[in-house]
Amino acid sequence: MLLVGVFVVAPAALLILSQRQTSVAISENVGRSYGQSVAFLVQQLDPEASGVDRMTLATINQFAQANRCLGVRILDDSHTILASTQPTEKGQPLPATSEVPRIVPQSVETLMRHRPGKGGEMFTVRAPIAATGESGARYVEVRFGREALANSTASIQMFVVALLCAGAFLLLYGSMRKHFRSVKQIARQLDQAANSGDIQLSSLRLVQTPDALAEGWNRLIDRAAEQEEELSRSAASSELLAALDRTNTGDLAEAMRLVPTGVLLLSETMTVIYANAMSCRIMGWSVDDESTWHLGPDVELSNDAVLIADQIRASSEGGAAIGSTDCQLEMSDGSFYSVRINQMQTVHHSRRVIALIQDVSQQVRADKAREEFVSQVTHELRTPLTNIRAYAETLSSGMFDDPQVITECYNVITKETRRLSRLIEDILSISQLEVGTMQLVMDRVDLCQLLTEAVRDVRGIAESKNIDLQLTLPPKAEKIQGDRDKLTVVVNNLLGNALKYTPENGQVVMSCKSENNGLTVSVRDSGIGIDPRDHGRIFEKFQRAEDPDVLQETGTGIGLTTAQEIVRQHGGEITVVSKKGEGATFSFSLALDKGASVLQGSNA
Repeated sequence: MLLVGVFVVAPAALLILSQRQTSVAISENVGRSYGQSVAFLVQQLDPEASGVDRMTLATINQFAQANRCLGVRILDDSHTILASTQPTEKGQPLPATSEVPRIVPQSVETLMRHRPGKGGEMFTVRAPIAATGESGARYVEVRFGREALANSTASIQMFVVALLCAGAFLLLYGSMRKHFRSVKQIARQLDQAANSGDIQLSSLRLVQTPDALAEGWNRLIDRAAEQEEELSRSAASSELLAALDRTNTGDLAEAMRLVPTGVLLLSETMTVIYANAMSCRIMGWSVDDESTWHLGPDVELSNDAVLIADQIRASSEGGAAIGSTDCQLEMSDGSFYSVRINQMQTVHHSRRVIALIQDVSQQVRADKAREEFVSQVTHELRTPLTNIRAYAETLSSGMFDDPQVITECYNVITKETRRLSRLIEDILSISQLEVGTMQLVMDRVDLCQLLTEAVRDVRGIAESKNIDLQLTLPPKAEKIQGDRDKLTVVVNNLLGNALKYTPENGQVVMSCKSENNGLTVSVRDSGIGIDPRDHGRIFEKFQRAEDPDVLQETGTGIGLTTAQEIVRQHGGEITVVSKKGEGATFSFSLALDKGASVLQGSNA
């Protein structure tokens, strides 16, 4: 702003002022200059000349031409024109119309008068010439008109214009200097990026020169980055579409057919572009009839498929943003499906929807069973600990001296301690199974002795429910190769379940027999039985049969899972034969240790 005031406003004001006050400026400045010029002319004239010679005429004519005068005269003391730039005036008296004084000037004087009809002012400068001899006093009269004034004004105006041009140049230079700084930084960054060979758009942004050019350049960089990201997404979408186009034939088609997750590719109008075999099964479509593949609201679908279709349409309609949404749907049969809907943009700016449908019923049940497991474990731990504490306090009080009562207290404490031990062993075993660290300590095991000890440990539970507990062993039994502690867990789980789910006055029979170069252990009960639909589920981790009679009994859902895994690591398999209300029989087989001696069996 200071430059604007100095180099633009001030000269402009000066120009206007000079135009309005021309007469004043001429009176004070130009008039003085003209007087000096005339004084210089007087010095050129010969004061000793008795008359006006040819040299004098030449001098005044040359002066008149150089200074663009209206006229130059030399007069005597009687105001007679002795010499003039106009030859016709020579010898004539000074015209009566002249407004100059009729006296001989004693020094250089400048007179100005306005000429309204002639468009300007006229200056008359008079100066004396020294007189000698007979010639008398003489003086010079020079008249300057409008032309001389115009020359002076033009000089001033040219100076003002020069100042204006200089100011405009400085303003232009100041404004362009910032732009040149931004352009220089842009060129430097482009050069560095070209030399490095790795052009990152974010590194080309200008942060040190916050001007209009830098802001425009940064907006251009941001737009280029957005275009690059959109191009990347479009390329990924194109690759996916190309891959799906290849799923109709070849190995990829077979692989997609075997994928356990349903895959659907749909257009904006919910027209199915691709559907693998699993998605067709879930939606109830024919794999070979693509005309049935549609998710429009007017298409007939099963109740479960309608839930999935409505969720896909709801997540895709209304101009949903590019991205993905997840939801979990519960079906009419109690199963659960996870639906993931992905929105994407193709290179032609058309929208595509990919839906991934997966049966997560097992995971949901496992999560629910895990929660129930925590609750059951808490109960299983609290009950024996409460009993142990109560009977221990009874013994320590000294109130009872009856040996039978004391023995009963010790028996209860021992029983609850074993119950806690088995529960802790189950929890440790399932933890080892989850992390894959379960290891067997193999040794020669007398299986008949192990079964006898197991029956003896639970005899009290059987008697409390008046259950007929029997043990049948072969007359001769060989030792097996196995982990005694782990096999004890298996036998305790099977025998404990039989006693738990057998009502009072029932029967539980544990037997062992030799067959197929091994020993087969069976636990048969007359309990509530197991529905055949739950046979596979009861061996899953944290899972129990959905029978209300089963759910009335406390349990963790890890006993059979642990038992099955231990038997598998011994090279065997647990099987179950059962019907609802007809009891159950669990069996497993173990290979003999061929180097073991034959043992005499017994019946209990």
